[in-house]
Amino acid sequence: MDDQIMKRGSAPARVIMVALALISSVTLAQNGVAPAAEAPRLESLDVVLERDMARFAGDPAYDYRLGMALYQAGRAGEALFAFERVVMSAPLTSSAAIGARLNIAQISLERGALTTVREALAPLSAVALDTGQQATLARLRADLDARSVPASGSGISVRGYVLAGVGKDNNVTGGPNLAAILLPGTGTATQPATPTTLGTAAQQADHTRALETGLALRASLGEHTWLAAGGSVRQGFNTSRNDVRDGHISADLGLVQRHGKDFYGASLLAQDYRVAGVTYRQSLGVRANWVHPLNDTTRLTTFGQFLDFRYPANAIDDSSRRTLGANAETTLNGGRSVVSYGLYLGDDRAKDSTKPHFSYRLTGAQLGANYRANDDLTFAVSASVEQRRHLSQDRLHLLLRRDNQFNLATSLDYRLSPNWHLIPLYSYTRNASTTGLYAYSRRAFWMQLRWDFDNEKQ
Repeated sequence: MDDQIMKRGSAPARVIMVALALISSVTLAQNGVAPAAEAPRLESLDVVLERDMARFAGDPAYDYRLGMALYQAGRAGEALFAFERVVMSAPLTSSAAIGARLNIAQISLERGALTTVREALAPLSAVALDTGQQATLARLRADLDARSVPASGSGISVRGYVLAGVGKDNNVTGGPNLAAILLPGTGTATQPATPTTLGTAAQQADHTRALETGLALRASLGEHTWLAAGGSVRQGFNTSRNDVRDGHISADLGLVQRHGKDFYGASLLAQDYRVAGVTYRQSLGVRANWVHPLNDTTRLTTFGQFLDFRYPANAIDDSSRRTLGANAETTLNGGRSVVSYGLYLGDDRAKDSTKPHFSYRLTGAQLGANYRANDDLTFAVSASVEQRRHLSQDRLHLLLRRDNQFNLATSLDYRLSPNWHLIPLYSYTRNASTTGLYAYSRRAFWMQLRWDFDNEKQ
């Protein structure tokens, strides 16, 4: 039996409750609270403690004992409020706060509120627990894992979002900040190359809007196997340059299997990327993942991915990309902060054998963090760098192309209600290239409104 959680209706629990009432009577009497020993029957312990709620509510020791008594009496909803007061007033490392979080998790698990279970248990990963508390935490996590995905034949887990945003982009074309560019490869021995005007391909600012929706489905195929599927649709709009408005339709379908603490997954990936309402690029691929928890606060994910790119209007750009990578995610500050970091490498090979200069090798790194200031406000920042090294000389610029791209994004997620979020977002991209045509920078600011839905929360 767990030391930190009382089970209703069990004989050991009743014995422990009687002992708790007797042992606590001296302490409560010293604080002016009617001692539990005055109650002639166990069932009235909650009533006895409630008499002094107005005087002692907010005291962690009192609220914890009240919560235990209410829970034992079958009044789980009221017990939940008492345990929540303990969490708000007692230090995270105190026995009362740890016990309260474990009981909140137990009650929420019984009610099917899995998100609340996760939130209650997350901070305990950074707290030193005794043997009994560790056993209780392990059991609750195991129960949560078992409940997080519907049992075989019991239904489908569905979650998703709808998002709308408005913003300003200083470079909707993704072009260089130049009116013209010199392409040495266009010249001859008798007639040197002259600057080529970029026209509408040059950098241009515009006001932007976007609509997006996404859906993720998950269903159990067995005790340790799940079917996972997802998809998203996004469409952007520009006030002046609708000729470069972009959008996409993305989808994935895969299997996830658990072996002990590890998860293995494989999925099919597909995307249709459009510019001005016309398909610019189609991609189809596969991805394999391995997720391994290094400890209670850090998990490692390794992946391999293959993508086949097809450009319907520009077949010479068709290519295939292979990528291998790993990233880790660490929880800090009792679950209030999460830091992620990773590396990857790969290559992109042109299918047209006459265009070897289109092929390149790539390496990249990413770093991200988010901080939950309170239940309604979360800050996030992410940065990434990618280096691309082409394999042969560019025939227009007469040199080897080398690109270094840097991306930075920061956002604030303000929860207006359980399902509505207001999200201001700023992003910056800079691509430094040895070829002037591909050197550019881009800044964008968005104000987004997102609605989430999740049948597990319901």
